[in-house]
Amino acid sequence: MELIEAELFTDPGNDAVVRLPPRRFLGVLIQGDSLSIIRGDVAEIVEACPQGDVNDAHEAATILCRSADSPGS
Repeated sequence: MELIEAELFTDPGNDAVVRLPPRRFLGVLIQGDSLSIIRGDVAEIVEACPQGDVNDAHEAATILCRSADSPGS
């Protein structure tokens, strides 16, 4: 493991916008528990699609999209 300094562009929380050296572009850090929730939301969509359950897939995708639009909430 290597200890490095990163530039933080947001307030610390469950997610953060950072720039790691020597990268030019910013990146997003997502805590593991938050990533697990996102993965679960995607799994709901994947399960609904083969069953032809468009309404459930749409609802799960809408929730996922809203959470991406307002990170940290």
